[in-house]
Amino acid sequence: MKPEIIILTGTDCTGKTTIKKEIEKQSNYRYVVIDRFTDSIVYDELYNRPDRSEMFFKLEEDLMKIATVKLIYLDCQGSMQLKRLKDKNESEDIISTILKAKQLFEKYLNKTSLSKLIVNTTLITSAKAATRILEAIE
Repeated sequence: MKPEIIILTGTDCTGKTTIKKEIEKQSNYRYVVIDRFTDSIVYDELYNRPDRSEMFFKLEEDLMKIATVKLIYLDCQGSMQLKRLKDKNESEDIISTILKAKQLFEKYLNKTSLSKLIVNTTLITSAKAATRILEAIE
């Protein structure tokens, strides 16, 4: 039996860490839940770092050989992200970075061979998001 892995990805303040904890709680730690993984590809491009995409896509392929992997992209409306950022005392100018990152995530999601699901976290609680994710993958 292969281990089951859930990878949560998305831009800042979409709920990755909170939803990770909720998935672990609701599933009684049935899954290995990872907050970010090969989406470093997005941030490499965003911040003009060396391109490591080939290495990361190979890592995804290798991981799929030994585990059942689901990539969950968490999306959130910009105004809600702005509110969440303000609640965390983050700078408003990060919003332009988040918008660019969203475009890069779309590009990444089109290229990855991981099985994926997109969940909009704008108007739902982390508990509801976790429930939706678990229902979709079980």
